[in-house]
Amino acid sequence: MPPFDIIEIMKNPLAESGRPGPFLRLVLAEAAGYGLPPQIVATLDDIGAMLGFFDPLPRGQASHLAGPLSVWRTHRMQPTIERVPEIEALAMRQRALIAFGGAPPGHHVGTAEICVAMGNLYRDKDLGSADVPPEYHDVFVWASTDVLTKLQEKTPEEIVKAREGWRLISDDEVLKPGGRLHSTYTEIATSIRRTAIAALTGAPDNPREYLKPIASHFLRAHTAVLDEIQKTPGSELKGYTGDLEAAIRTIRSMFPGLDIEVVENKVEKGEPA
Repeated sequence: MPPFDIIEIMKNPLAESGRPGPFLRLVLAEAAGYGLPPQIVATLDDIGAMLGFFDPLPRGQASHLAGPLSVWRTHRMQPTIERVPEIEALAMRQRALIAFGGAPPGHHVGTAEICVAMGNLYRDKDLGSADVPPEYHDVFVWASTDVLTKLQEKTPEEIVKAREGWRLISDDEVLKPGGRLHSTYTEIATSIRRTAIAALTGAPDNPREYLKPIASHFLRAHTAVLDEIQKTPGSELKGYTGDLEAAIRTIRSMFPGLDIEVVENKVEKGEPA
């Protein structure tokens, strides 16, 4: 991880919002950068959404947040894959910030996640593999330059000058619609995101899957309290009706079909449906 910078953290939009929910997400993003597993980050974020701290992430975004990092190979028989813990940690932090709305505009995946995916690609045809297209290489150089500025605390100019064949590539070339490398970046980002999402689709360790029992419990409890309030004229809990209704809507949006499971659970326990 880059050196701890409290000033950078406090300047983040999630901290400057002045609301506890976004700040909680900023804390989760920082924790991801210090080794908190992505599935735990996504799980805690889903629990926070169920408790009403913030709106839940869309299902695809939540799966990308929890999913594994992609590591591309030029050839399926490639014998080694280099892994750099500092870059992987930064990738998880950037991934969380993008999901939570705390990253710079235009980022669909972070620069470190691109480096993790593309860092093992061969460019030399003599190694028995197809050459990486020049646009892909330029996006990798752009991403690597950004990552190294964070890890080594150097300027982009210093990073590029020290590496043969690299040139300074601006954010506008990559992130701005119509930029020379924007379509290539979008293609790379889409592939990386789809791989992470596909890895958790239907998997039992997908947070949206193993949180279902907790969500079911919350839904039953909220519904029971709401029913009791509505049956009791002048209830002291009347002021919580809106919050309970909002929580129920949130849980149902996160876990489609959970109402059916609640009814089935009640029947199994001998409770009235």
